[in-house]
Amino acid sequence: MLLIEMIGNAQSYVRTGKNFGFFLGGAPIATTASNMKQLSTNTLSFSAGFMKMPIPGITFSAGYGYSQFKHASPTMRTFPYSSAHSVMGSILADKRIAKLQQKKVRGMCHYLSLGLLVGVDYTYMFGSRLLPNESNGEIAGQVGLSFCHVYSGSGKRTRSQTNHFDVFYRQGFTPAITLTNTGEKLSYYRCELGIRVRLMRHQVYDFLK
Repeated sequence: MLLIEMIGNAQSYVRTGKNFGFFLGGAPIATTASNMKQLSTNTLSFSAGFMKMPIPGITFSAGYGYSQFKHASPTMRTFPYSSAHSVMGSILADKRIAKLQQKKVRGMCHYLSLGLLVGVDYTYMFGSRLLPNESNGEIAGQVGLSFCHVYSGSGKRTRSQTNHFDVFYRQGFTPAITLTNTGEKLSYYRCELGIRVRLMRHQVYDFLK
């Protein structure tokens, strides 16, 4: 009877393939400049948005960004913006390459998953009414590493969420900002070293019911 009751109360959750997530990122080391040979840390950027994972390891995201510019650097003394808002979309591939710190705690296997990140994104940065941004938008690439705490089990909490922590380098290939100021047209490019947290929630169901 006890065995029958244990089987009746057993739960084994399986993911349905449907998911939804959020991300929050920041770039404490970033450069915005018309000449990328004169690099200096003159930009502080933040971003947040939503994510969707259609297949494992591939993430689509859309979000909002905010950038604060410092005018102390030589390449930014004539830059007219002190801050800017932007919208963005990206495709990110996360390939697991190694398991770190594998151990067993209370009968469950825990390990830190190390992943390789490769992505491409599009960002449109808004200018001001007096001096609009003439750029068609920035196309950029990024590479980096992701870290994810993984533990075995078929419980609801184990299967319904994954949290990733990223460190990445991002380089713009097209101008983020193009301005015509006092008759001169200038284009500004961006590169940054950033960190990001990705919180993914998965829809699950009890396989034994």
